[in-house]
Amino acid sequence: MKGTESTIQTPFGTISQSGNLLIADLKPDQYLNLEATRNILDALDRLAEGKRFPLLSVVGKNTIADPESRQYVADTVRKDAISKHAAVVTTFGQQLIGNFFVAFNKPIVPTKIFSNRESALEWLQTED
Repeated sequence: MKGTESTIQTPFGTISQSGNLLIADLKPDQYLNLEATRNILDALDRLAEGKRFPLLSVVGKNTIADPESRQYVADTVRKDAISKHAAVVTTFGQQLIGNFFVAFNKPIVPTKIFSNRESALEWLQTED
């Protein structure tokens, strides 16, 4: 990594790199539109510096992305920076939207929705 930049604060949460893992720790009660989503993905790109990493998204309670943002992520997520994506959600509504995203938006990188961080990290460490 260039310099010591391993954490980027955005209005929507903290984006960081820890070892061989990118982490998006998103604030609660956010409605992420396309601009917010691009802001988060740009921060991930900066931290990845042209390398590929698994991504752990820890989604704050009641935070969701609008339909346009979900489709944008599914179609254009930085597959040159992200090798696979695990999202940890806390509410039933987030679980429904997340499962819909995986099943119908069909992200271009392997993506799974989890209810706890430990299971998500375990999956991210498995070989494809």
